[in-house]
Amino acid sequence: MRSAIHIVDREGRVVIDDDQVLPYYSLTKPFIAATIFALGVGPETTLDRWFDVSWLPRAADITIGQLLMHTSGIRDYDHLPEYGAAIDAGGSPWSDDEFADRTLRQPVVPQNVVCREM
Repeated sequence: MRSAIHIVDREGRVVIDDDQVLPYYSLTKPFIAATIFALGVGPETTLDRWFDVSWLPRAADITIGQLLMHTSGIRDYDHLPEYGAAIDAGGSPWSDDEFADRTLRQPVVPQNVVCREM
């Protein structure tokens, strides 16, 4: 016997079934944050401890707290058309280096501005 989980809209039409693969995106963020803080890393710790400056040139100026609160100034990428098209097609839009070029290596947006609202 196989169990099934379905998500339906208000009219009762199945919009997501148990065979559908869903992207997990930010669902991992709470687990990553909990792990960081369980290791004793405080929100004031800067990212230069983990990132090479060739990947994130301003790592020494960005804290864990800012990163987790979306106030680090690192540019968001989900609004870029090529990213959405690749995800919709079930693929991976960029290599790690291309991702860094489009986000981490870009000039930062003003500090303490929520990056999703650029």
